[in-house]
Amino acid sequence: MAWIETDSLSFTARHDDADTACAQRVLDGLEDLRLRLEERFDEVPGDVTVVIHDNPAWLSAAHPLLPAVRWSAAPAGRRYLAGWPMVGEIHLLSDEWMERRAGGEDSARALMGTAERVYCQLVLSANNERLPPMWTPQRFLTYLRWAWLYEGAAQYFSGQVSLYRPAVITRLREGERPRFPPSRRDAVILGGTVFDLLDRHRGPEACQLLAARLRREGPSANLELAFEATMGEIERGWRTHLDEILYPQSADTGIGPLSDSRERPSPLARERLRDREAVVGEPKPSPLRMPRPEAVDIHDLDLGASEEEGVDFDAEFEDPFEGEPRIRRGAGLRDPTDEDLGPAPDFDFGAPPEFGFEGAGDQPEEGSQEGGNRAGER
Repeated sequence: MAWIETDSLSFTARHDDADTACAQRVLDGLEDLRLRLEERFDEVPGDVTVVIHDNPAWLSAAHPLLPAVRWSAAPAGRRYLAGWPMVGEIHLLSDEWMERRAGGEDSARALMGTAERVYCQLVLSANNERLPPMWTPQRFLTYLRWAWLYEGAAQYFSGQVSLYRPAVITRLREGERPRFPPSRRDAVILGGTVFDLLDRHRGPEACQLLAARLRREGPSANLELAFEATMGEIERGWRTHLDEILYPQSADTGIGPLSDSRERPSPLARERLRDREAVVGEPKPSPLRMPRPEAVDIHDLDLGASEEEGVDFDAEFEDPFEGEPRIRRGAGLRDPTDEDLGPAPDFDFGAPPEFGFEGAGDQPEEGSQEGGNRAGER
């Protein structure tokens, strides 16, 4: 096998000569991702070497922890462990082996984005000294405790959370009820759902806050600070979020399950609203919709009753024009009948006046020449 190098502005790829197209694709994706991450993180590493292996055995030999981590992961997430971060290096499989591992269209796209996801892990470690890729025993224990944050943040900042949805559905259908926060076994699959929920609930800035620092109090302190809620509320909202992924048709969101407008209320916000209503009580109904003390049947109302029958009408509501002809609104004018019209009035205006035009022809027109001469003579 002949190793060659392909360079870009911030990265260098070492690969077989048959994987040149793969190297070019990976380097282009990493350069675009690095530009986006520069707006969110203080330190974004450069001069990173990407090593593309054409065999899974060579990838496993690159770091002895990778086979152990892959074995400990849930079955639905093992295929996605096709890359590994090291100090200044990213190791991953070639496109040919990525296609063999894929279980569908979304799975293939997620595997093709392994380099971007692993590079996000390098960025996280550069901004937080407690996280690997310096794989010391202490940092490895930290990784096991914070694996959901490490893997979830890498999925979120690389824009791949939605690509893991098939794996999330498989995990929820086949496995037992997941823990919260997700355990190391479920970190690769469910870690991104925590950031997805946080992004819907509070926005991207809160996701950056969650991944910026590992607090000494543990994951609960990070989560409560980022969500601004208690662990009980966060967990209930997270499980509702998983139910929406697993059963999108039954989710009470008010819109279609395929909509991605992000205008839906956060599951955590809905859970907190339900808790508030349970404490305060049902919202007060509108005065315009207050229930009547007794049901009234309009078909039983006797509108033709009179005062002799014991019905006392208020004069304020009596019709002052009762018995007089009227025009219904919208019906237009109607032709009166003979009964409505009285006798025709008899008016005597006398003889009509006589009109004549004698002498009109002798008057000259105003502005004529003859008229002008006569005016001058006067």
